[in-house]
Amino acid sequence: MVKIGIVVEGHSEKIFVESTMFQTLCRELDIQVIDTLNAGGNGNLCCHNIQPYVTQLQTDATIQTILVLADLDPETCAPCITKRKERMGASPDHIVIARNAIEAWFLADYAFLQNQFSSEVPIQTARQSESEPDPFHKLKELNQLYKNGRGLNNKKQFMKRNSNRLNLQNAAQHASSAAYLLTTLQQIADQTE
Repeated sequence: MVKIGIVVEGHSEKIFVESTMFQTLCRELDIQVIDTLNAGGNGNLCCHNIQPYVTQLQTDATIQTILVLADLDPETCAPCITKRKERMGASPDHIVIARNAIEAWFLADYAFLQNQFSSEVPIQTARQSESEPDPFHKLKELNQLYKNGRGLNNKKQFMKRNSNRLNLQNAAQHASSAAYLLTTLQQIADQTE
């Protein structure tokens, strides 16, 4: 079993990696999450800010690999995933950047959209998930359109209610960053061989 530490950018990502869905996926791959550190929000993993979190995880001798999960935040940190990773530096073993935000993965999971909102949600919504500049705003629009706007006001609450309902394999069909997370987890799992 590979033991990992995770640094996340904010509350949404922390809720996601602590969800039963994500933990089950890790267990199935023979990965154990030892610790998750929350950098506390937008922009807090830019440049030099990441090193204290990585260093803190490195002090735990049981942690074999460090994974960073962050949003792209093109307006705050870097205009593209490559530049964002460069600014984070080489200290973490693996970096996964959700394009443009982790909520895009929910937009990419077409079955989730149909179950959450309506079977009338067009497939284009899922196909264009990563081109949405503000995926959570798009989720709110869908909620307004199909559910009269009730119950979708806050990202943290949305993540708490829905992280276990997300199917990452479905999301990976339309979101390259979700597919990259799955590939990265498989690479981490392959370390045991």
